[in-house]
Amino acid sequence: MNFIHKLFILGLIMLLLVMLNVCWGVVNIPLGSLWDCIWMKKDYNVAHYNIIFQLRLPSACMAVLAGAGLSLAGLLMQTFFNNPIAGPYVLGVSAGANLGVALVLIAFPQFLIYFGEWGQAGAAALGAALVLLGLITLAWKLTDNATILIIGLIFSAGISAGVEMLQYWANESQLQRFVSWTMSGVQASNWYELRILFVIFLFCVGLAFSQAKSLNLLLLGRNYAHSMGVDYRRLRLILFFSTALIAGTITAFCGSIAFVGMGVPPLARWGFRTASHYQLIPAVLLIGANILLLCQLLATVLITDKLLPLNAVTSLFGLPLIVWFVYKNKRYQ
Repeated sequence: MNFIHKLFILGLIMLLLVMLNVCWGVVNIPLGSLWDCIWMKKDYNVAHYNIIFQLRLPSACMAVLAGAGLSLAGLLMQTFFNNPIAGPYVLGVSAGANLGVALVLIAFPQFLIYFGEWGQAGAAALGAALVLLGLITLAWKLTDNATILIIGLIFSAGISAGVEMLQYWANESQLQRFVSWTMSGVQASNWYELRILFVIFLFCVGLAFSQAKSLNLLLLGRNYAHSMGVDYRRLRLILFFSTALIAGTITAFCGSIAFVGMGVPPLARWGFRTASHYQLIPAVLLIGANILLLCQLLATVLITDKLLPLNAVTSLFGLPLIVWFVYKNKRYQ
């Protein structure tokens, strides 16, 4: 089976999973009713139409973009650091977003009076952007990747400590709102958020494809890539910027989502048997979208009267997959 055939099959699986996410839930929607609502036939069910286009289809589309975006960010970080356990949150972007939301929900709740629910997304984006700014400044002055990775982990640990202190001081309602945001997932997505994320997603995918040749050369070593004309410092800034931008935006709208960014790139390399980023980029996009769609479906249908936290489902789903992959693939042992 060649590369195109594999992408085609993944695309069909994605369409099937989107359809299942739209049809299955607390209220099951028959395929016939789905078809009537899509084409707005004369006798279509208005209640089903509202459920499909106001609730389930936006959340399914958000799952596609979030899964694909986090997987792309994970691929870029794993290639750059030459580390199969690097992920989109290794730079501390998620921690920055968490701190931004914790500040507006706990320390400055009056901020939400003026901006409403968008205040949370804006605070998360601002927190992620500040971490990104600090990392880009350091990346411009430092040359050692290991040092930058360590600083990113220190950023994440220090910011997480600040978030825990804010949680300690929070009252019950503030703490409940913050925990609800961290477990929000894609369920509360809307079309406006989707439009914003879609534009950022296309921009980051375009940046990744524009650097695919440099990423392929980087696999052969930094010195070799430099000898072939790769501007290493510029490449690093582009990768950090695109990773932080897509991961920070997804975190702002969906909260932190575990496993996908770290687990999908090795799975794509194993399934497609390639190291070329011209093939790996579309592969991780489709695999990541499918995995998050599947996890969202499981979060919806495993317990009929409740919605499980998406982050917990992705972690439980990803744990045995990662263990199996490490066991089977000697390269990462």
